[in-house]
Amino acid sequence: MDFEKYYYRQIIFIDSLSICAAFAYVRVHVLIYDRGSAFTSKAFSDYCTEEGIQHLQIATGVPRRNGQVERIHRTLIPVLAKLSLDDPTKCYKYVDRLQRILNSTICRNTKWSPFELLICIKMRNKEDVRIKDLLLEEMTEKLQEQREFLRKDVKNIKTVQTKNRKTYNKKRKKAS
Repeated sequence: MDFEKYYYRQIIFIDSLSICAAFAYVRVHVLIYDRGSAFTSKAFSDYCTEEGIQHLQIATGVPRRNGQVERIHRTLIPVLAKLSLDDPTKCYKYVDRLQRILNSTICRNTKWSPFELLICIKMRNKEDVRIKDLLLEEMTEKLQEQREFLRKDVKNIKTVQTKNRKTYNKKRKKAS
């Protein structure tokens, strides 16, 4: 399992040339994307071949292959929405701060932040308490929803098991 997941988010106008320009600052090994027009151009394909980037296309609207990105977006999108309540068109202003906080958040599996795993030093952050609180609140809310969903599933499974046991045991003799 690869725990070194450093998040790099940038809102850009999507065409193949701007994507290639954005990759000049970040070394990408694998790129997973849907079949958007920016990613299907010949120029983009040639760039990926030149740079040794493995590019995998997934079906549009099917997040199974793109699960890690979808998981991060489940946290990012609500936090960005809450931060830009005044003017939703200005959500891009918060992306870099949110990215910095995500990259400095300690992973419970490794006990290190993605930044520390990548750079081997602790990130010095100017604390943005509001964003950190919103991020923590959103992550806690998602965790609670997930656990409540699992509790309901366990309860339903136990109910079905009890009914099945009663039905099965109706025609059986009791042990003597």
